[in-house]
Amino acid sequence: MSFQVMSAGSIPATRSNPLCSDLVLIDPKLFHLEIERLVSEKGCGYREALMLYQTRENIEIETVASLVKQNQQLKANLEAECIEERLVKPTVKRLLF
Repeated sequence: MSFQVMSAGSIPATRSNPLCSDLVLIDPKLFHLEIERLVSEKGCGYREALMLYQTRENIEIETVASLVKQNQQLKANLEAECIEERLVKPTVKRLLF
């Protein structure tokens, strides 16, 4: 099995092939920059940008979730958006950050 580090937005077409022996690793920093770019260019929220990225790159939503968990700033922005839209109840812990 070979490993290949790719920047966000450059996942090869072979990624969609489940029998492919190549494992593609997405750099969390580049992933964050790509999500921020989508938010600013499309004028959408973080949730929508994450779904657009997931659909465009044909990756599992669990992969997107693990990338969000690795970036505290992106995680905080997403959480703030969800609190604002009343999808998550604010708690004392969340209010401190």
